[in-house]
Amino acid sequence: MEQYVRLWELLADIQLHPDTGDSITLSLTPNGCYSASSAYKVQFLASLPCQFGHIVWKTWAPPKCHFFAWLAVQNRLWAADRLAKRGWPHHPTCQLCRTSPETARHILFECRFSKRIWTAAASWLSCPDLISSLGEGRPKVLDYWLAVSKTTTSSPKGLRSAITLITWEICKERNEWVFNNKSSLPSVVMHRMREEGKDWILAGARNLAELLG
Repeated sequence: MEQYVRLWELLADIQLHPDTGDSITLSLTPNGCYSASSAYKVQFLASLPCQFGHIVWKTWAPPKCHFFAWLAVQNRLWAADRLAKRGWPHHPTCQLCRTSPETARHILFECRFSKRIWTAAASWLSCPDLISSLGEGRPKVLDYWLAVSKTTTSSPKGLRSAITLITWEICKERNEWVFNNKSSLPSVVMHRMREEGKDWILAGARNLAELLG
């Protein structure tokens, strides 16, 4: 009933003219005309700005790696700190270095094992500034990710794909240690990363191919 009364109030001042035909206008476009593009844009009116869209969704990577990156930059990887908050079984110490508390930030960027991977990757990608871009003590995974993605290089898009590849391989190695009790040397991880990179290039990662020359 309340909605009916409200509708009655809205229509009370409207006068109909029998000799004038009805017309429909869309208030969301400047000319009032409907178009497929306008309908598409309407779907995103309530969307929230995302500061990491270009480093996750607009970067070439396999879908599973996109999803991994999306979780990582929001600190949603199931590292020890998140498991502890829920009272779930976990290893409190990083299994890659066995010296520091495990967090997603530590696994991907701060662990001494991971830094060896980043150092080798900088040589592989011919990006010597990659290591200095990591910095120290950044509060979030996203802060590290954004900083590294700004490294000066001949192919920024290729570098973003490489960052996804590097962090993906580091996380896979961590999971091997935790779940399968298997460990590999950084040189072995780098070999797997190079082979995976070749597969990415064959699948369409043209910018990564440009970065590797």
